[in-house]
Formats: sequence, structure tokens, C-alpha cells
Amino acid sequence: MGRRAKQQPAQKASFDVPYFRREVGYVVGRALKYDSRLVTFGRLVFLSNQTRDAWLLDPADRFASCLARDGSGLSICGTLGSLSSF
Repeated sequence: MGRRAKQQPAQKASFDVPYFRREVGYVVGRALKYDSRLVTFGRLVFLSNQTRDAWLLDPADRFASCLARDGSGLSICGTLGSLSSF
């Protein structure tokens, strides 16, 4: 009988808003150039793909927000305004 490690609850990340915005800009910029990228920021995941889409994912909360679709950037003001809830 092996021991199983206790799974730790998801912890809230501390956010530096300018850094967060920089990561959003980076992943959207990569999407606009048809470049696939995966970037982690605390428990959040940013991804871009070759179809010019970019996403913000929070696997712990099962949350996803589209940052760009078909090369058109989308507003994430609601996401940035609620950073303290992450």
C-alpha cells in the first residue's frame, strides 16, 4: 500500500496587473501572427493558435475567456476588473 499525496487546494495567485496585461498582449500578438503559444501565469493559462485565436483559461475554476478570434482582439475589461477574484 503506497501513500498518496494529499492534493492541495488551488491557491490564489498574487497578480501584478501590468505583467498580466503584458502577457495578454504577448499571446494576442502571437495569435495575430498565426503562432501557437502556451504561457502560464500562476494558475492561469494563456494560449494562442494558428487560427489566430487567443484564450485565457483558469483550469481550477473551469473558466475560459476568448482574447482574440480570427485575428480580432476582444475586450477583456471585465476580466481585468475582477482580478482580485482570482
